[in-house]
Order: sequence, then C-alpha cells, then structure tokens
Amino acid sequence: MAAPRHPDRSVTRATLSEKVDRIALRLSKYPWLVATTCAVVSVLVGVADYFAGVATSMAVFYMVPVMVVAFVFGRGPGLLMACLVAAVNVVADWLQFSRDLGVPPAMALWNSTSRLAISALLVVLVTALRQQWHLEKLVARIDATTGVANTRGLFERLRESLASARRNSFPLSVCLFDLDDFKTVNDVHGHAAGDRVLREVAQAAGGALRPGDTVARCGGDEFVLILPGADESDARAAVARLVETLEAAASKRGGPVTLSAGVVTAETADIDPEVLLKRADELMYEAKRAGKNRIVAGRVGPEDRISRERFG
Repeated sequence: MAAPRHPDRSVTRATLSEKVDRIALRLSKYPWLVATTCAVVSVLVGVADYFAGVATSMAVFYMVPVMVVAFVFGRGPGLLMACLVAAVNVVADWLQFSRDLGVPPAMALWNSTSRLAISALLVVLVTALRQQWHLEKLVARIDATTGVANTRGLFERLRESLASARRNSFPLSVCLFDLDDFKTVNDVHGHAAGDRVLREVAQAAGGALRPGDTVARCGGDEFVLILPGADESDARAAVARLVETLEAAASKRGGPVTLSAGVVTAETADIDPEVLLKRADELMYEAKRAGKNRIVAGRVGPEDRISRERFG
C-alpha cells in the first residue's frame, strides 16, 4: 500500500468553513475583549438608530453582535448579548418616540420585546448550527471501524504538530505500521474477525501513547502514530509498548498479531506532511522485506540515518 495521501490534495487552500472556524477559535481566547467590543458596537448601533429616525430600521445591525457572541461563545453568552441589545434598542426607540408626538413611547417596549424574541431565536439557531457543524467535522475525521482518526484527521493533526514543532523547536516522530499477514485473518476467520483485530490494535495503540499523541488508520491494516516532541528513542519506546500490549492481548485471544513499523524523526519541521509519511512508508516496507515483525527507524534532516530492530 502506498503512503497516505491527503484526501483533498487538489484543494490547497482552506475552505470558508475552516477559515470561519479558525477565526472563532482565535476570538474565543479573548472573551472579555470580544464581549466588550460587541457591547460597544451595540451601543453605537443604538446611537445611529436614534439619529436615523423612525423611518429607518437598524434591526439587522443589532443582530450582528448577537450572532458573533453566540457563534463564538455559545447559547448562554449569546442570550445575554441579546438582552443587552434589547435594552439599548428600547432606550433608542423610547427617545425617538418621545420626539414624535404621533407615536406612543410605549411602542418602544413592544419593539424591543419583539426584537429580543427574534434575537433569542437567532441565538438558538446559530448555536445549533455550530454544534451540528462541529459534529459533522468530527465524524468526517474519524474512521468508522476503529474510532480513531482517518486520513483526513491524520493530515490535519500532522499539519498542526509540524507547525507546533516549528514554533517550539522540538522534534516530531511519525510511525507508520501495518499488521503482518493480516489478509490471512480475513481469509480464514472472515472480515468481522478482521475488524475486531483492527479495533483491538487501535485500542492498544491509544493505550500505549501519551495524551498528546495521535493514532490514525489510513485504510486496510495500516496505522500511523503522530508523536509530537518525541525523538527516535521515544518513538521506539512507544512502539515497544504497543507491541507488548498486542502480545498480551494475543495470548488471551489465542492468535498472534505482529507488525512491521517504520519510524521517522523529523530533525527539521520544515517538511511537507506527505514527504514525512512517504519516508515512514519506505522504512516500513524495508522492515517487511527484512523479515517482518520489526522496526526500522530513520531521520529526515541533515543526517539521514537508519537503524533496525527486530521485535521479540
């Protein structure tokens, strides 16, 4: 099997939804600044509403700070902003209607109550849309069989890990492995048994890694481990823990599961994710050719060094 490729390789730029999501994530880190800015905007809209007069409606502009707060911070803060906007609106309308003898000031209360109801409905709709958006984004990045990340999730996490490695100047290791003779499991015991083995491997990998590490399945019996901050020895230790866990599980199940792994450590984070995975894939196939059930490790950087180790 070839090295994993990004499922949307033809799309080199982030989609609009991804850009909006990144903006929302950045804004969520500054809650007081965003809340204060939205409150000031609502007051300025109220002032503009007052000077614009009864004939000009500013309703749509009142909705902007409400939508921003609801989208970034959720339903509760969104409803609080809706109440603030309604209060600003009632003051602006009251002052307007006080100047116009033909309109009773009490109409200001009715208008603001109506807009508050509309704002509350808008908050509910925006937060529900964002929750559904996040759910679909999560589902699209999870492998249905094992519950770990799929190829799309792998590339997103790998890009994030490389960017973090560049910022913090720490190493990054990637392990690509597949199960030895997995086709025999499917042929002899059936695909249901094969899926159980895949889930077992995914669970064992998750238990062998640190909280910040990532497990992904790239299709078939091929998995990738992303190990931020791990050098070659750390990566070897992680794979060794995985092998020990699989051996313990195999003794209970009665059938061995061995793997061949290629581990690559990036000495520089200025590398394309596909290049890193391709190098790990090459090392994994070298482990296969050397007799399987072993690890071949290497580096990507000024010094391209390879070491080999057999399991068991």
